[in-house]
Amino acid sequence: MRDTAKWLIVTFGAVANAFILAGIGLSHLSNVQGTHRDVALFAVAVAVSSVLVPVIAASRVLTAGQITYSDLVGDSRSRRNLRAAMATKTDLFPGYDSIATFVGDMTAAAVEQSTTVQALFDGSGGDAERQSYERANEKIRTLRPLEDRLLLVAAFTDVRRQLSLSRTLSAISFALLAAAAVTFALAIKHSVPRSPPVLSRLTVKLTPSGRNRLGSRLGLRCDQNRVEVVVLGKRSRDLQVAVLPANACKLVLADLRAADFVIAGPG
Repeated sequence: MRDTAKWLIVTFGAVANAFILAGIGLSHLSNVQGTHRDVALFAVAVAVSSVLVPVIAASRVLTAGQITYSDLVGDSRSRRNLRAAMATKTDLFPGYDSIATFVGDMTAAAVEQSTTVQALFDGSGGDAERQSYERANEKIRTLRPLEDRLLLVAAFTDVRRQLSLSRTLSAISFALLAAAAVTFALAIKHSVPRSPPVLSRLTVKLTPSGRNRLGSRLGLRCDQNRVEVVVLGKRSRDLQVAVLPANACKLVLADLRAADFVIAGPG
């Protein structure tokens, strides 16, 4: 069973990598807008969950089977289904009406054995303690094979339950992963390729702020009231421009802040 769980983990990891490498190109996501982008992001989230959930479930199979008395008679919610399954296996604890009764009898015998051993060891015990010790020891010898079998069957049942859950989650996740890949592919079909920036030519008039910042670069004879530029990029109200060699201005690249210029007209 544990080998099967390892196989499930490895197989699902390989399938997930195949989907990611073959179909889910996240580089296209930046070109998708609006509802289609939301759908694509949701598909990615579903795909990631579809990979993680079954791997975690299969990993739990590898750690299943560590059963103690507290798992069988306690009130842990994680072991509730295991306790219900074991309660029906009455042939494992003959002579007892429940696992709790069997465990209680075994525990009482162990406590009695420990108490009488201590009394006999320190010399305070007599024939009564010796007889009590022998009774407890005999009961433990009788119940020990039943205890070993009970814990072994409980461990096997726990591993089988975890493996069944892992298989179910894997089947569901395969379907969800395939659906997510298809949904993502359909969503990014609506991507809008980024267009190259449209260059525009303007004539600007430099303000006192612009003259202080750029005047020396443009040249002393540059007509700063009519500076012809080509806009290369825009960030908010700021412009990245190339100053054209017109009106005695030098050819330079410059960043024009919003406070540095006013538009005097088209280029």
